[in-house]
Amino acid sequence: MQAPTGTVTLVFTDIQDSTPLWERHGPRFEDCLKIHNEILRAKIAACGGYEVKTEGDAFMVAFSRASDAARFALSAQQALHEAPWPPAVGEVLVRMGLHTGEPICTIDASSQRMDYLGPAVNRAARVASAGHGGQILLSDAAQSAAADALSDAQVMDLGEHRLKGLERPERIFQALPRGLEDRRFGPLHALSSLPTNLPPQATSFVGRERELRDLTTLLRPRDGRQVPAFSARTKLYGSGRFQKTAAPLEPAWLVTLTGAGGTGKTRLALRLGNELLDQFEGGVWFVDLSAARSMKDLCQAVASALGVPLTGKEAPERVIASVLQYRKPLLLILDNFEQVVDCAQGSIALWRQAATQARFLATSRALLGIAGEREYELQPLASPPAGRARRSALTLSAFDAVTLFAQRAREADSRFELNDENMQAVSEICTELDGLPLAIELAAARVKVLKPAQMVKKLGQKFELLKSSRRDLTPRQQTLLGAIEWGFDLLNDWERQAFLQVCVFSGGFFLDAAEAVLDLDGVEGAPLALDAIQSLREKSLLTAAEGRYETRFSMYRAVRDFGRARWKQLSPTSVSALRDRHAKFYGAYIEHWSRRMPSRDALESLDRVEMEFSNCLEALEWGLAKGDLDAATPLLTSSSAMRVRGRFEVMVPPLRLVAAASADRRDVTTMRAMTSLSRALLDSGESAQARELALKAASLAELLGPSMYSGHALRQLGESYRSRSEFEPAMEYFTRAAQVYVAADHRHGELATLVDRAVTLRQMNRLAESEPMLAQAQAVARELGDGRSLAAVLSNLGNNAMQKGHFAEALALYRESEELARLYRDPLQLSGAVGNRGNTHALLKEFDEARRCYEEAVAIDREIGSKSGLGIQLSNLAQLDVRCGRLEEAERHFAECQAIWAEIGHNVSLLSVMRERGHNLTLMGRYAQALPLLVEGKAGDVSEPGSGSLTRMQEQADLAICLFETGARDRALDLAAELRRRLENPPQANHLEEVDVERLRSEIVRLLAHGASS
Repeated sequence: MQAPTGTVTLVFTDIQDSTPLWERHGPRFEDCLKIHNEILRAKIAACGGYEVKTEGDAFMVAFSRASDAARFALSAQQALHEAPWPPAVGEVLVRMGLHTGEPICTIDASSQRMDYLGPAVNRAARVASAGHGGQILLSDAAQSAAADALSDAQVMDLGEHRLKGLERPERIFQALPRGLEDRRFGPLHALSSLPTNLPPQATSFVGRERELRDLTTLLRPRDGRQVPAFSARTKLYGSGRFQKTAAPLEPAWLVTLTGAGGTGKTRLALRLGNELLDQFEGGVWFVDLSAARSMKDLCQAVASALGVPLTGKEAPERVIASVLQYRKPLLLILDNFEQVVDCAQGSIALWRQAATQARFLATSRALLGIAGEREYELQPLASPPAGRARRSALTLSAFDAVTLFAQRAREADSRFELNDENMQAVSEICTELDGLPLAIELAAARVKVLKPAQMVKKLGQKFELLKSSRRDLTPRQQTLLGAIEWGFDLLNDWERQAFLQVCVFSGGFFLDAAEAVLDLDGVEGAPLALDAIQSLREKSLLTAAEGRYETRFSMYRAVRDFGRARWKQLSPTSVSALRDRHAKFYGAYIEHWSRRMPSRDALESLDRVEMEFSNCLEALEWGLAKGDLDAATPLLTSSSAMRVRGRFEVMVPPLRLVAAASADRRDVTTMRAMTSLSRALLDSGESAQARELALKAASLAELLGPSMYSGHALRQLGESYRSRSEFEPAMEYFTRAAQVYVAADHRHGELATLVDRAVTLRQMNRLAESEPMLAQAQAVARELGDGRSLAAVLSNLGNNAMQKGHFAEALALYRESEELARLYRDPLQLSGAVGNRGNTHALLKEFDEARRCYEEAVAIDREIGSKSGLGIQLSNLAQLDVRCGRLEEAERHFAECQAIWAEIGHNVSLLSVMRERGHNLTLMGRYAQALPLLVEGKAGDVSEPGSGSLTRMQEQADLAICLFETGARDRALDLAAELRRRLENPPQANHLEEVDVERLRSEIVRLLAHGASS
């Protein structure tokens, strides 16, 4: 039976009370289980079902038609009733649940069988778990779809029921086959009878698995045992400062779920209440405080939710305390507590004293400030990271933010499908909106009038874009602007000033930056910057992340955009002074850490400079607006760190701005801008523009005279030549750069040019000259404590060792280089070292390990967008495919590699891969496709049948075969005859060549024999 897909009816079955039956009857029950399994499998086969999986006595079965599923359930119940059960055991009763929907279909990695996931599966399982042995339950969808098959059965509408884990009530039907109509069952195992006022939810719930586990652990009554934490960002309020706790999660009487507007606090609280409903005898009660402004309002809302009157002269908060005191254990969800936070001590704290068995969950943008309060900070949904190369659709669809967009878009327009065409745009939307659920839902609702690609273009006007026409939403939920304004309006004067000023930061900031940039001296009652930042954090306008070095603060893009739009409330003079302070601080900060980069502090320096890249862009924007190019200094200084981290693509646009702004100048800033832009373009694969800029920068270096930056310009020009295999001019400029570095006493520059020249000499096959330079470079790198440069030196020493056939030495050097590259998170260096190690494993015929290396290197280069690196690694992988006989995979890899080299304009590599691809196509018998590649790749010329290596002769043999098979037989035979003559005394093979001389000879002999016979 083929596994059904699309709309599927799922059936779950299990035996009632199977565990006590096993305990009571032991081996005799094993016979019953065998009868049970035989009956079910026979009926599954008879009705065209697909057995998905079994676990113990439980079956999961899928049917393409609901009518077949219903026939299976009815016939199976009849057969089970008539089965010869052992008298000592009696009839085995099986409960069954059916639901029709569209599950996610996936192949299970271990069984290689179809498996089903998602809401449809959950609903089918919950329907089944609500029943009793001998009972068949159907969801509303299943009953409607299977109506024809149920015509002979007794069908009863059992009404709507709340099922555990499902927020939307399900209408449930019972079906019994004729002859079993007299069966009677108790009430369904549902939540409907439990005391609650939780409102049903109209939309599906996405993600938040970890948060639900954490909050369930915190709020469920426990027996005192500690429960392992799930890496929650929880904080215990007490000292007035917040700090992350590493302690295991323990039950708390009050949890405050905090987060910025739009993070989904209310939605998560409702879902959690549904999950915990069967854990509290007194029920789970939801209190909406969005309209509350006083203690009276708060108590009235709670009383209304609990269904009790507030009468008499007693204070309302004490009436609530009395009610809670005599209720069974309950969970009270207090939503939107931020506007009555001053009432927390007089309400929740009082209620806790009276009702120790009660649990409280408050959703709030501000902490309540009660001793013992446990804060759980809700983060946005996981969304794709910004500033990276394109990712696969499969990778992007795994992010919860993308899933939420897709589900809400489908609810808005049933025709919407997430596909390769719109996936990148949806990903960009989710990233720009920081994964905020409210913003994503509002954007998804627009698919009725805008395609995702159109939305991307309008994200600059997000407050106009992100609006809803739904009438069931409160005003603050109908627009993203309203959600943010809600929190802003709760701030006092100095908090508003502090908030508006921190909006100058981009991408986050540390406390020392805030203390240097914020100026609250003119605001009455304003505290120190430290206290202002803490207050904004506790009111969810800032988020705090505890990093390797310090706590880092940030805000969501939408919140920052809101604040920047309100800078009009500040005077132009104060805004200008604010941005000046910001630019001045980061100019000094980046300069300080960049100086420490080529040292033992390299890792921290790289981390800090990379983290502040967005603030460098902010300083640049302000500087360009004022016509002050000195503001470009932080960006230019950070460029080397960004390159180490593989972020060169994001450097290109701002560097273009600097280069354009300084086009008419002839100073160091201009030279630095052109050099940095040339380097970023070369890394990104735009070699022609990179060469042009490098020439201009080198010319300016000659004019300005020796300096560290002149050395950088000359070195970059040398690199632009070397990248195109023009080694002689590359050596010239590397040597000149080294001289400039010596004059400037820049030892790290001297070290870099030692490596540059050594690599170039090796590429020119001057290995004996290369090795002393690398040895010297290694000694200098270790002396300076420059681990990043040492990683490059070691990898190149490995290349030399591999070229000499010293494979064990090469592998050891590559591994040491990889270790350093991973330490410094240098993806370019890591890709090269891993790929080179793959080459060594391939030469050792350790093909599985070689493939793992190449695939890792390919993944790294795709991630960072390194086209040249990707071209190299794809070529390596394709050649390995050929050696392993995986010719179709090799063809795919060669084709992509060829396109990359053509785009970059690297003719030497392009011609090489064309010849390699032509060889693979020849092996595949696709001669017409191979011939133009071999000819254009200059595999050989009939008049000059090549010279030199065995590899060259193999390429010419491929050409001869393709010429023969495509009709040019005379030319083919002439070339083959010449190759046979040369194979009588073939050139000496080296260990880097993978040409089988005997196979090559037999190919030529066979071709000549074929020609003679025809």
